[in-house]
Amino acid sequence: MVGARVNGKLVNIDYKIQNGDRIEILTSQNSKGPSRDWLNIVKSTQAKNKINQWFKKEFKEDNIIRGKELIVSYCRGKSINLQNILKPKYQQVVQKKYGFRDWDAVLAAIGHGGLKEGQVVNRLFEEYEKEHKKEITDETILERISEANSQKVHIAKSKSGIVVKGINDMAVRFSKCCNPVPGDEIVGFVTRGRGMSIHRTDCINMLHLSDVERARLIDAEWGRYVRDRGRRKISGRA
Repeated sequence: MVGARVNGKLVNIDYKIQNGDRIEILTSQNSKGPSRDWLNIVKSTQAKNKINQWFKKEFKEDNIIRGKELIVSYCRGKSINLQNILKPKYQQVVQKKYGFRDWDAVLAAIGHGGLKEGQVVNRLFEEYEKEHKKEITDETILERISEANSQKVHIAKSKSGIVVKGINDMAVRFSKCCNPVPGDEIVGFVTRGRGMSIHRTDCINMLHLSDVERARLIDAEWGRYVRDRGRRKISGRA
């Protein structure tokens, strides 16, 4: 569209149509397309969507460049290392969350204002932190296992519940697969993010661990308080 006539007379594009008006839309093959100003004039949601779609398609490359610039600027302002968070696996999480088929589409959406750069960067950073913390935790735990395996770890009671003494008071839980009780021979298995699980040494799950998983095993025994208490309970039942 390059103009319009109403009742045979040329009018401005922002003319408000009245009942009974005869409208003639003037078009030209040389027109470069709609103007962004039209978004402030059109009334229907459908018309606004059509205009936005045209700009998204026509200026995709410009929007991609603009999107990159906005992300760089946001990261600089938040002191976030862009290289750390721009990994394909993190990008795929963002693409899936917002329904985009590729990363360029995400950048284009940021460039034309459909997505906020802060939303995208924060999600990328969340994924980076999750993996980074997990890697540190696993590495640290395995180092502690190596150090602590020189002597057995004692299981004891404390105000906060059952803990492992010898590896920075790591929290433990008793596995339900073999239900160890005081007096049983036990072994500890260091989990990812859930502390240590205590199993009987003849537990079927422990016997079938892979070589990689066996690196997470650590010698353990009952602390004196727990062991003696268990014996008193057994003799009381007898």
